[in-house]
Amino acid sequence: MIPQARHFVDATDVKFVSKVLAGDFLTRGPLTQEFEEKVAEVCQKKYCVAMANGTVALHAALLVCNAKHVVSPTLTFSAIANATHYAGAKLYLTDVDPYRLHGKAYSQPLPEKGLVFVPMDYAGLPYNLDISGLGGGYNVIIRDACHSFGATVDGESHVRRDDMAVFSFHAIKTISCGEGGCVVTDNTEYATELRRIRNNGLENWQQHRWGLNYHMSEIEVALGLSQLKRLDKILARRRELEHKYYQHWVTDERLVLPASDAGHAWHLYVIRLTNAVKVKRDTFRKELTGMGVGTQVNYRPLHQQPIVASVIDSSPSEFPNADWAWERMLSIPLYYGLTDNEQKVVMKAIDRLLDRYGK
Repeated sequence: MIPQARHFVDATDVKFVSKVLAGDFLTRGPLTQEFEEKVAEVCQKKYCVAMANGTVALHAALLVCNAKHVVSPTLTFSAIANATHYAGAKLYLTDVDPYRLHGKAYSQPLPEKGLVFVPMDYAGLPYNLDISGLGGGYNVIIRDACHSFGATVDGESHVRRDDMAVFSFHAIKTISCGEGGCVVTDNTEYATELRRIRNNGLENWQQHRWGLNYHMSEIEVALGLSQLKRLDKILARRRELEHKYYQHWVTDERLVLPASDAGHAWHLYVIRLTNAVKVKRDTFRKELTGMGVGTQVNYRPLHQQPIVASVIDSSPSEFPNADWAWERMLSIPLYYGLTDNEQKVVMKAIDRLLDRYGK
């Protein structure tokens, strides 16, 4: 079976992590600070605060800016809904652009205070942060960059001008720590409060605020530090694989291929079956599994999630683009360790089903 995604760990990673296991610190040691410094450098930001994972990084970011009202695209992972809930804020969802799958304008008036916009770099494609047409006078912008570590815009880090940006270092992300995440920012006050939240509200053994234990371990940051050394190589391979998919299907009207920018990080490669393909996505996916090709669906829109639907003030009819994408979308294999021959198997299997069910 060719999986939809897979982590990649080499002998250098194993050696570096083994040194930590034999050392003096398994958590809260000097490697965490080194990791933060190197991530901040990649992102062209003053500060990086490592966190246990991307979800708690979102939660902490919302807490430090005193978010009361959070606007997010509906086509995203449940992390933002959970983070918003536990930050005590209200969630507002937007539909997505039909091509780039990025959030669109919120259709109703929004509160003026405590208003935070959380755009998502869906699949690794940097969000265009010109929010002039999105409605609302946002107090803070927190980029959900959990898919897009290493992405760029015009040769610069895509998060360089954000108030805050949140990353995930989950097993199948661009670089992996196994788990883990971080918040990057240029704001000194935010960085100070993020570190306090991560450390149960404590600084110098005095509790300044309510907090939680959101630390990463030295084992995790050791793996991340090792993988950071080959970030350019990882990104180049992902972009090479994307280009081969693009060349193969660019003229095939049975598929909508993902939007592409030069600085795309390609965490996911998401195709959409057009109406010319007369089969349900789930059937298409099941048959691919039978042919040895693993896939995933990223994601069921938040407005379709029962617990989220119960707390938002939106009608299901407000999200036609996200609903259409959900019914037809499929994440196919794209990861650093995918071989050229395995990619050919993937393309051949999908072509067979397109010929079977497409016009």
